[in-house]
Amino acid sequence: MTPKKNIVRKLTDTLPDGTLLDVSAFRPDFTPKEARFIAWYTHPGSEAFLNAGRAAIRAGYKQTNAVMQGYLLKQKPRIAEVIKNILPSVEDNLTSIVWRIWNLARIRMFYDIADFYRTFPYKQIIKIGKRQTVEFDTWDFEIIPLGELSWKKRMCIDGINYIGPQAKTVYILPNRDKEFKIYMECSALLFPDMFERDPFLRAMAAAFKAKIKRRKGIKGTAAYLRGE
Repeated sequence: MTPKKNIVRKLTDTLPDGTLLDVSAFRPDFTPKEARFIAWYTHPGSEAFLNAGRAAIRAGYKQTNAVMQGYLLKQKPRIAEVIKNILPSVEDNLTSIVWRIWNLARIRMFYDIADFYRTFPYKQIIKIGKRQTVEFDTWDFEIIPLGELSWKKRMCIDGINYIGPQAKTVYILPNRDKEFKIYMECSALLFPDMFERDPFLRAMAAAFKAKIKRRKGIKGTAAYLRGE
């Protein structure tokens, strides 16, 4: 659901990405407001998609009676017929998008941090007093360059960050819990019958909602890579 602060409540044809909504296809057969209502109601890239009240506001109707106007517009046979003919193609496009999100989440929820870093030994020198120093062997880690990673592993990288006074380079990796949630939500949309038949899937989806999220920070990464 679109947050209220992001809902546009004034007459405009501008989409969230800055492009203009094309309503010319509907204008020959409908009034300007009706054409705008159809365009906004059937466009999946806005907060007015499948929301008659918001589409009516976008079309130029008063906010005080936009919900009623949207309802009445949807009841007009000519408008209802056009909407009915448009939505199947929109649904096919949205289904394709959900499939892509589902496949991406499936990759991102099972990544292994060891696929993105490698360890290397080095000698650390600690100064004790003014003249005495202690030298001992230890381990550190570094990122594996992007060019050495497969395309699937690169899909798991959200960005690059720099940690500590030496600006150690680290990858920003996705939250696996969040990706699993997206995967389950898309699965429920793509395979609703399977969720209805399988009580285990329903139970797993419900259990996830109550799951305590855990995140592993950068600290201790070298030890984790060595299996300690």
